[in-house]
Amino acid sequence: MLACASEERFTGVKNQTGFPTKALEYFATLGMSADSIESVNLGFERLAPQVAASDSSGFRSAGLSSMLYGGYRFAQKLGTRSPAIRGLVEAAYRFYYRTAAESSAKAEAVRLAARLGVDPSRMRRREHHLAHAYAAYYGSPVNGQDALVLTLDGEGDTLCSTVWTVRSGVWKRLAQSPSSASIGLLYMWLTVLLGMKANEHEYKVMGLAAYAKSYDIQKLYKKIEHLVGFDPEQPMVWQSAFDLHCALEWMETALKRERFDVMAGAFQTLLEDRMVQWVEACVRETGLDKVCCGGGVFMNVKANMRVAAAKGVGQLFVFPSCGDDSVAVGAAYAGSLEAGITPKPIGDIYWGPEFSNAEVKAFLDNAGAASKYKVEFVEDMEEKVAELLESHQVVARLKGRMEFGARALGNRSILAHPGEPDTVRVINEQMKNRDFWMPFAGSVLEERQGDYLENPGNVFSPYMMVAFPTRERASKEIRAAIHPYDFSMRPQMVRESMNPSYHRLLKAFERRTGLGVLLNTSLNLHGLPVVLGPKEAYHAFENSGIRHLAMENYLVSKT
Repeated sequence: MLACASEERFTGVKNQTGFPTKALEYFATLGMSADSIESVNLGFERLAPQVAASDSSGFRSAGLSSMLYGGYRFAQKLGTRSPAIRGLVEAAYRFYYRTAAESSAKAEAVRLAARLGVDPSRMRRREHHLAHAYAAYYGSPVNGQDALVLTLDGEGDTLCSTVWTVRSGVWKRLAQSPSSASIGLLYMWLTVLLGMKANEHEYKVMGLAAYAKSYDIQKLYKKIEHLVGFDPEQPMVWQSAFDLHCALEWMETALKRERFDVMAGAFQTLLEDRMVQWVEACVRETGLDKVCCGGGVFMNVKANMRVAAAKGVGQLFVFPSCGDDSVAVGAAYAGSLEAGITPKPIGDIYWGPEFSNAEVKAFLDNAGAASKYKVEFVEDMEEKVAELLESHQVVARLKGRMEFGARALGNRSILAHPGEPDTVRVINEQMKNRDFWMPFAGSVLEERQGDYLENPGNVFSPYMMVAFPTRERASKEIRAAIHPYDFSMRPQMVRESMNPSYHRLLKAFERRTGLGVLLNTSLNLHGLPVVLGPKEAYHAFENSGIRHLAMENYLVSKT
């Protein structure tokens, strides 16, 4: 992997959409030019229905597609009271999606080719779930071995899930499920119902779920368990009581006056139960126990914890930041395979920009940092940071190449001593402003994970994609880095070969404290993406209560 980075890091706009101008400028510094591009691979065959509905390329009039989409939504609200009308409108909508959305995607590919300066014949639209599957399998340690590949998300190219086997290098799709049966959409609508942002704050619902009482959860669970499930005759295909694109209308009525924490707990339990049921059925039907997973629903680390322990699962791999960030990787893998090059399993995912000491110094000089703060060059920064952390100081760290995806993995992180629960409050007040119920994560030395985590399957989790139950020692020694209520932990297991400098920092902290863990959360101000480089890190430092900023070998401290 030469490079992979999201546009939001360069623009400072969280979840930035549109043409990746700034990311491409970064790629150009690595030697990529229009002439060197063999193919441009996109992770979709169709554009989302609401996008196509606003675009006239699929129909002579955009009004027709908008009318069909609006009619579809209205018919769904009628529910089972008007099945004939609903069936007619759904049929029209499916026709619209196949035509308008696909035509819009084709037109978009042509527009992208023009922006990139490449011939349109080099553009490749890859099926969304195939891209998820390719990322999950070819990025995994079992690349080249027989495996079961599962994808599960809100929706993409009309589907919400696929089931694949890879045997002797041959791919076979065994099952697929329509987006109308998407448990990812159901969870998204719950996020909206709870007053949060769809496709962004689902992790907050997951964190909140642990606080609900099991008795209350079970009462509500009985009201919602019918919403999504499986036919015994087709156990690998998701089914739903009605089209879940419009579940919000049902939820607003059926869940009226239910407690917010109970709703989070009940839907989280439903998600976990159904995912385990599905994965166990897929393992049973295929006889394959190496399971590779991709798609946004697998961002739910608590559900992944249950999946890792599911019956028949021998080895689990969840692609890092496996939502739609990852389809770029899977689509690129498809292009690589088409060119006769088999992708290699991923190791570390530090795929973004890095900044030299000279660049850091130049920035600090131009910013006049030395006139406001203490600025010093530190030869052994890892030892210095460990010293500060030992004394319960909070340190922002910018080192090496930027991480890919949603999780900070030490190179764009805020670090703190994990043993003091009040640290969570301090970091929230100084910078993060996270919801009061949300836990922070931890980085743990790979060789020490057994001291803190219950991990009978010996799952290696270097990307913070799986949660684990913790041992009693964790609640005594690293309380700030685990969930305050259920004591689970979302760890980054740090292997020396994947990040030598960060591993050395953890070892230095271990020598001083006996602890093999650091509290680790992303370096960003509330509402902004994870920082890119010195400019963004310094802005976060100046506009927060964080006292120490370590950028490569330069330490900036507030006196």
